[in-house]
Amino acid sequence: CNENSREYGPLSLPSESAPLSPTGSQALAGFIGASFSATVTRMSETDNLVLELLRAIRGDLSSVRDDLRELKTRIGHLEEQSASLFGLFASLSNRMDRYDQRMDRIERRLELTTS
Repeated sequence: CNENSREYGPLSLPSESAPLSPTGSQALAGFIGASFSATVTRMSETDNLVLELLRAIRGDLSSVRDDLRELKTRIGHLEEQSASLFGLFASLSNRMDRYDQRMDRIERRLELTTS
């Protein structure tokens, strides 16, 4: 490197006081263009990867939503059946109470109890 240039990684650029030669300008433009192209390529690869991941996440989320919807429906059915069973138990309890009353009345009529 001479005193009229600066170091930028593997490329030495002339300082502001030294004029660029046409070949230096072309080399700089080529370096910047190649660097920009590589950066854009890496960015588009990264963007594509991110988009693929987002699409996969969206698909998984859709599947989870469907599963959740199905589970909510099934829980609703279980709640309905549970309420129905409680109603049946209440009905059976009332019937058993009536049978108990009838048995008490029969026992009294036949004088089978000591009360």
